[in-house]
Amino acid sequence: MTLLGADPEPKADPDPAADPEGGDPKSPEEGGDKGEDPAASLLGAPEKYEFDLGEGMTFDQEAFDAIEPVLRDMDLSQDAANKIIGGYAEKVMPVLQQRAEAQAAEAGQQLIADWAKETLADAEVGGARLNESKALAARTIGRFLPNDKEGQQFRTFLNESGLGNHPQMMRMLSRIGRELGEAKADPGNGGGRALTTEEKFYGRKG
Repeated sequence: MTLLGADPEPKADPDPAADPEGGDPKSPEEGGDKGEDPAASLLGAPEKYEFDLGEGMTFDQEAFDAIEPVLRDMDLSQDAANKIIGGYAEKVMPVLQQRAEAQAAEAGQQLIADWAKETLADAEVGGARLNESKALAARTIGRFLPNDKEGQQFRTFLNESGLGNHPQMMRMLSRIGRELGEAKADPGNGGGRALTTEEKFYGRKG
């Protein structure tokens, strides 16, 4: 009942965002007009995942076959899988590769050092006989390895790979060098002339 002389109370304008049933205004997360749920695009696994990692990157199918069931269990969309696989390939793989290369180089250097220690301790070619063994090995290489480009490449390979430090390699080369030194005369020279020091190491020329 309205009192005489009193102005009626003004009614508030209805909130256009309010629920006509009297509820709260719809939020974007509830499907309102202000936007959609951004997580929706991350769901919905495709029939087949396809990836293009870009130039310089190779897709490892075997590795992906191991992780694909996990992606499907999570019902991840192609877009979501692209973010995971692409990020792994771009950020993680280079770090793992660098780490593996460093570990391989370190292991290689340790192996070469171990070969050198074994050669030094070897009863046949190491210890007090080391210098003699090196000379005999040089004699063998000089005799049978040509002094040309390919020969120099092989010498470099022996040094850089560390195979020249391997005790078995040193034994073989020094034994051959010893055999060469014991052949004091060239059996094919007719007169039995003794070989010169240069000929013992590098063979007769001509």
